[in-house]
Amino acid sequence: MITENIILKLTSGEEIVCKLTGNEDSGTYEIENPLLVSSMPKMTQYGIEESVSLRRWIHFSEKTVFRLNKSSILVKADASLGLSKFYEVCVLKMLLESTDDEIWTEPTNEELSELEMDEAIEELDTVLSKTLH
Repeated sequence: MITENIILKLTSGEEIVCKLTGNEDSGTYEIENPLLVSSMPKMTQYGIEESVSLRRWIHFSEKTVFRLNKSSILVKADASLGLSKFYEVCVLKMLLESTDDEIWTEPTNEELSELEMDEAIEELDTVLSKTLH
């Protein structure tokens, strides 16, 4: 069963955002579409701000699901709403484009608004289908 988007802080220092799949009771996690989280300073009209980017965690592999030992995880937390939306956009782009070395930067406000609208329509469809049955 797929869970919400989560962020893992690994013993290597890396932070990855992914989905957990499968049973969490064994000594490993099964993770789907892991992307490495990086932050970089970015100059704006208001000064320096941090910009988040996501890139493939494992390059040059066609696999999208990996097993990760629990002993290599320091912290597991739910990803924030903003990071979750950004992650979903990046995973979609990754699956459509399949470019191994691509780095994705923050989506525009227009892309996020479009994603929010799609989610709202999906929720409305779900509510309406439940009330009609």
